[in-house]
Amino acid sequence: MNKLSVPDSKAKKTLRRHIYVGVIACLETYLSDAFINTVLSNKEYFSSFFTSFKDFKEQKLGMNELLDVANKAEEIAKKAMLEVLYHNLPKVSKMYEATLNIVFPNFSEIQKAVLIRHDLVHRNGKTKDGKEIIIDDIMVDDLISKVESFISEIDQRLNEKDNHNA
Repeated sequence: MNKLSVPDSKAKKTLRRHIYVGVIACLETYLSDAFINTVLSNKEYFSSFFTSFKDFKEQKLGMNELLDVANKAEEIAKKAMLEVLYHNLPKVSKMYEATLNIVFPNFSEIQKAVLIRHDLVHRNGKTKDGKEIIIDDIMVDDLISKVESFISEIDQRLNEKDNHNA
């Protein structure tokens, strides 16, 4: 889509913004789906998630709730995992490391792109100072390349774990 010839400059600007936002959405979807599916398909990871998830550590549980929580553990875990904002890469990287023992590759450049995406979505393409963010073809291609590489590395690490645990 980034290579499409769009003669109208406003339409081309809008298309680039949408592609940029969409790339970050794809990243979030991958991180969410990969994490949730991996955790729910492996008892060891499931247990690790319950013991390491920060939001669970802060919750108190009465003895009268114990059996109910145990019976609904998968539902509770899945709900908690779905509520995570997967564009919060520092938090998500800690979850992957604590639960799956997977360390993310460097994501500083992608984190900058997440912040740009925030301005594109929530400030109509302007910074807090009101300066317009210009997204060009090169920026879009660069982001796609970085996200593909990032996801590929994580996917490889997950597959190595699957093969090791099989």
